[in-house]
Amino acid sequence: LFLLILKDAQKLTQQVQQLKLAALGQLSASIAHEIRNPLAAIVQANELLKGSDIHQQDMLSRMISKQAKRIDSIIQDTLGMARNKPTEPQIIQLTEFFETLLNEDLADVKSKIQLSLPENVAILFDEKQLRQVMINLVRNALRHNAPDSPYITINIHSQTNKIYIDVIDYGEGVSKRDISQLFKPFFSTEINGTGLGLYLSHSFCEANHAKLTYVEQKQGACFRIECPIIY
Repeated sequence: LFLLILKDAQKLTQQVQQLKLAALGQLSASIAHEIRNPLAAIVQANELLKGSDIHQQDMLSRMISKQAKRIDSIIQDTLGMARNKPTEPQIIQLTEFFETLLNEDLADVKSKIQLSLPENVAILFDEKQLRQVMINLVRNALRHNAPDSPYITINIHSQTNKIYIDVIDYGEGVSKRDISQLFKPFFSTEINGTGLGLYLSHSFCEANHAKLTYVEQKQGACFRIECPIIY
């Protein structure tokens, strides 16, 4: 037996539009909240400038500059999300991809990355988006790596028709209370972070029928990309 459900196309379109507006409203509220804090600091510092001495003026000027850069960073990251072109998946040979990634995009930190990669592994992914995801994850791992650890690890391995790309650092890891917030927009444990890197990376993976998850470790943190293998 089959159950056939017919829905009015106009109502479906309206529902989709309502969901888009709700998501836009949530994102707009998050952007407003994130900009309000540094803007308030700028206003306060500007008011204190009037009656301050030279030393205080220098300190307040640096504070204003820092907060202005933070606002600009939030705006640039948000615009970057809005300008993303439609996803165009293609077959990517991971050996060639990581060779280019390390020698071109991550050349300044290549010596701090330990890569474990099997031969002849390919996935279906938008190449530009995968590049951006990996840069985000690698640089994030390097920032949180333990000071005495000489490298982070990128470990690629397969299991039951799936390929896993693990980016592992050996720092303090993510606290349990923060794990559920990791991929939400504007959540960051860093003072200078915008909180859009992981959110954008998670969105790129979903657009390519892949998953980005956090895997708890005894020491450090592991962010895992999971997607089907292409034979």
